[in-house]
Amino acid sequence: MAGTIKGKLQYMSPEQVSGKPVDARSDVFALGVVLYELLTGLRPFQREEELATIMAVLTDAIVPPSEIRPDVPEELDDIVARALERD
Repeated sequence: MAGTIKGKLQYMSPEQVSGKPVDARSDVFALGVVLYELLTGLRPFQREEELATIMAVLTDAIVPPSEIRPDVPEELDDIVARALERD
């Protein structure tokens, strides 16, 4: 149905939750979210309410995985940060 969002909000790129055109970078963003989850055991953008999740995707700072799990190498922090870039 036109005008509806399909998928899980916490895995969508900022462009996707904003209703803008998407390309392969949205897939990279979703992969970054999954990598973050694998490294930390946490979902970086999931919130109690949909609007809060959307706002988290759009604006919340990303805590580097190594701050949550000190055994995560800093090189992986850089990879996650690059995948989750908003611009």
